[in-house]
Amino acid sequence: MRTGWVMDSRTITAISTATILIGDDHLLTISDPKGKFNFNADLNQKRRLIIRSLGYKTIDTIIVVHRNNYKFFLKPLSYHLKEVQVNGVEKDNGSETTIGSMAIEHIQPSSFSDILQLLPGGIAQKENLSSANFISLREASYNSNSSLGTDFIINGSSITNDASFLGEGNTLLKSAYNNSGIDMRNISTDEIESVSVVKGVASVENGDITEGAVIIKEKRGLSPLTIRLKTNTNSKLVAIGKGLRLSDHWTWNISGNYLHNLTDPRSDAKAYTRLNQKNKWNYIHQIGNKLHRFYLDLDYTQSINNIKQDIEAFDGKDYYEKNQYQNISLNISDSYNNPDGWIQEFRWSYSLNYTKNKIQKKNMIVNATGAVTTDWANGESEGVYLPSRFDSYYLMDDQPLTMRANIVLKRHVSIGAQRHKVSIGASWVKMQNRGKGEQYDLTHPPFTSINTQTVVRYPVDLSEITGKQYIATYLNDQFDCNLFGLPFKNDIGIRATHMLGLNSSYDLSNRWILEPRWNSTLTLWSGLVKKQPFKFQIKGAWGIMSKMPTMSQLNPAPNYYQYQTLDFYSTNPKARRTMFWTEEIDTNNYHLHESTNQKVELGVHLRMGQKSFSLTTFYEKNNDSFSSYSDPRNRTETIYLPESIKDTENMTSAPPIEQFETKEISSNYVVTQRNNLGEKIKQGVEWDLQLGKISWLHSSIVWNGAWFKTKYIDHNPTLATWVDQSDPHSSFIYYGFIEDANNTTIEQCNSNIYINTHIPSLGMILSTNIGTAIYSSRQDTEYSGIPSSYIDPRGNRHPFTDSDKTEPNVKELVKHFNDYSFVKRKTPWASHINLKLTKEIGQNMKCSFYANNIINIEPNYKSYNGTVITRDSTPYFGAEISYKF
Repeated sequence: MRTGWVMDSRTITAISTATILIGDDHLLTISDPKGKFNFNADLNQKRRLIIRSLGYKTIDTIIVVHRNNYKFFLKPLSYHLKEVQVNGVEKDNGSETTIGSMAIEHIQPSSFSDILQLLPGGIAQKENLSSANFISLREASYNSNSSLGTDFIINGSSITNDASFLGEGNTLLKSAYNNSGIDMRNISTDEIESVSVVKGVASVENGDITEGAVIIKEKRGLSPLTIRLKTNTNSKLVAIGKGLRLSDHWTWNISGNYLHNLTDPRSDAKAYTRLNQKNKWNYIHQIGNKLHRFYLDLDYTQSINNIKQDIEAFDGKDYYEKNQYQNISLNISDSYNNPDGWIQEFRWSYSLNYTKNKIQKKNMIVNATGAVTTDWANGESEGVYLPSRFDSYYLMDDQPLTMRANIVLKRHVSIGAQRHKVSIGASWVKMQNRGKGEQYDLTHPPFTSINTQTVVRYPVDLSEITGKQYIATYLNDQFDCNLFGLPFKNDIGIRATHMLGLNSSYDLSNRWILEPRWNSTLTLWSGLVKKQPFKFQIKGAWGIMSKMPTMSQLNPAPNYYQYQTLDFYSTNPKARRTMFWTEEIDTNNYHLHESTNQKVELGVHLRMGQKSFSLTTFYEKNNDSFSSYSDPRNRTETIYLPESIKDTENMTSAPPIEQFETKEISSNYVVTQRNNLGEKIKQGVEWDLQLGKISWLHSSIVWNGAWFKTKYIDHNPTLATWVDQSDPHSSFIYYGFIEDANNTTIEQCNSNIYINTHIPSLGMILSTNIGTAIYSSRQDTEYSGIPSSYIDPRGNRHPFTDSDKTEPNVKELVKHFNDYSFVKRKTPWASHINLKLTKEIGQNMKCSFYANNIINIEPNYKSYNGTVITRDSTPYFGAEISYKF
């Protein structure tokens, strides 16, 4: 048994609760309150040790054992160190970017979306906190299915908004979305220790995803009281955090931050405010080789989007639009490590995530038209006419609740000369919405006009809608072997998911979804070049990743067909009468199934000392992504003829319904359903070159970038509509089905050069970033615009023939194009120079400053139609100061 001691290099004091990974199998131990730890090793045996502690630079070393006691001195993270890393680093497998705390601090983020500029091809952008920020990985444009298919994992617990109904029904606030993934504005960055962005084939431990995973590890353990103050043109941020020792085995990390952002700094009419408070209780106890870790996390987040109306424009009344987000999350994680046991690691976790979204809008409705009914039971009901002007109050109450439980077993197994690290895991997830949904006075709705011949959605209690529930299990094997005498590292696994609680009518109710995944790395050469370690590797991966439908996709809120059968409007209010026919519509698509993305990638990775280069090419095809289909339907209605009643001026009451003459008409309407007819094809190349530090320049140079080409296809036909209004009592609607109308290809190529000038003696680093958008383009695939078929006003479907091109009404369904409709629209290069400066003052204070777009090079260019486009970008600045007590 050998003994190690972990010490602070500056104070020569013991560091407790440092984690030590021993050997290539990464057997785990920790240092006790005296900094002591034990490990097994024979005399003259080589042992690899990776020693980590919060706030210190990690040691990764190989020792040859020739004595019993070893001391390891960890250096506090500081710009006085000889080497610092302020960029993202590509892992050897080429599909995962790791971003450390110093890199995060250096860019001075306000929310998690700012961190994405450190990915290959990422561009520094001015923060936009007035609307939701969604993630897009390896993609030339934003797509809601992409952000929905990306998993955010914080301290081992996945977060999701799959149970949210924001954006459904008549939701008014444009910044609120469901089925679009996580809003990154609500993720604060001050407590983040590291981020791993998995862009390629994720581990089978990560499920219910199609794109990738963002794995966030927050700070745990002892840390000084730290205060951070940040300001820029639009935002003010203050953050405070401290890691406390409660006993020899217990620590408590407590932190909070407050962010206030104004879209226009000259006015508070549109503002975003965020408040975070985090608690992490950590228990670590080791007896011999047995290690027990228990974590309890309790977080609270609140954000508010306010939009104030001009009071003077509305008779001095206070009208507003407010979106309030509150989230409470509880995460419990318990793990046991015993390298001598039959099971080396056992881990279980449970998380509870509750969100309360509240959208409120008070508005003045002017020039309102139409009528409404307050009775949406099937059948005929009487309605009321809207006043031309009224005040309306709208409330959306959305309360998604997610419960999640996980269990993982890990065992090391030797088969011949091969060492296998086998993991078996299972998870259970249940989602429900506890909200009351939309709430407003039906006679004073928040709309300026009502379409009285349409499919509508009335307020519904969201807690009555069936939730989403599934179980999953997985098997994973990590092992090293030789291929043609070369080291070959493999990570192979399979995941199986099964939906629970579904009606047997759903295709998903009796299926197991299988997701095999494989990552491998082949080391072609490893040795010394010019006395520096050199490694040349190639990497390959293939995998299937699937996303289950969200709660609102599986069980959408009820829709109602509504038709105004009587519109008897008179200048005499006593004589007015209106009637409606209402019928509930089932919009569930029982054939809706998971969205599946198949990924393939190949890459190379070279490393020599501090220099490295990685190049990864990838291809992804998701041919059954979630989409929406417009389904025209027809029914025959009996309407009442207003002209059958005469002399309304002298009426003292509305005429009885029996006095109206009737007429049968044909009514067309459209129902929207979810389906899997979307398709997305992604391909591209990512590169990252790190030249290390050039001593005479006091600078390290990094060049990274990416080329992305993304093809978006919606195989649902586009619905062309023509309305014949020759009959005053009815609108005759024709629907045409145009095929292949939604096929768009978008490309972009971005590059970043970072010159990080680091002067350790001054504790200072200056980063110069030359970000270049080399080009971007968009092109719609050409199509004829001629419908393949059409539906007439009586609901009959006909093939569209050449003779229909001259038929009245039907010919109006043909879509016409100009000479530029299908031209490739290309934006040429533009470069921006950004500066970031961080300076340590003494041992406790740190000051930072950034100036983005300080120099812009954006040449004018001619657009696709010959128009000269002039571009310009405005510089923006920010500064912050942090102090450790």
